[in-house]
Amino acid sequence: MGLRNTGSRLSRSGPGSPPRPGRRGEERGKDGFFARVYAMVRRIPRGQVLTYGQVAALLGDPRWARAVGWALWACGSRAIPCHRVVNGRGGCSSGYGSGHPERQRARLEAEGVRFCLDGTLDLTTYGWLGPPRARRRSRTNGSP
Repeated sequence: MGLRNTGSRLSRSGPGSPPRPGRRGEERGKDGFFARVYAMVRRIPRGQVLTYGQVAALLGDPRWARAVGWALWACGSRAIPCHRVVNGRGGCSSGYGSGHPERQRARLEAEGVRFCLDGTLDLTTYGWLGPPRARRRSRTNGSP
C-alpha cells in the first residue's frame, strides 16, 4: 500500500483501499465506485432509507461504508436522493449539506418519515431491503 497525493493531502492507496474523493462534485467516472453508489441511492424509494453500511454491502463490500459517505459528500446533483442514506443508528449525518443534518431530517420528514425523540428513525419501519434480486433460472434440462 502506498501513498498518493490527492491535492492538499496524502491518502493511502492500494488493493482493497476505498476510493477517496478528489474535489467536491467529482463523480470518479461513469463506471467507478462513486457512480455505483449514486445508482444504488437513486433506487431507494421515497419514505425509505438505507445506512451507509447497507449501501456498501449491496455494492459488494460492507467495509466501504465510509467510502459511501465520501461519495455522497462529493455528490453535486440534487437528482440523487442522498438524504435517504443515514448512519447505522438511524440518525441524520452531521456531514449532510455541509454540516446541516436538520436539512436531511426535513427532507425525510417531507417524505413521511417520522423521527423518535432521540432524533433517530426506526430502521425496521423505514429501512429499505434493497433491490429485488433476479430469480435464478432452474437448470432442469428445459423442463418447466
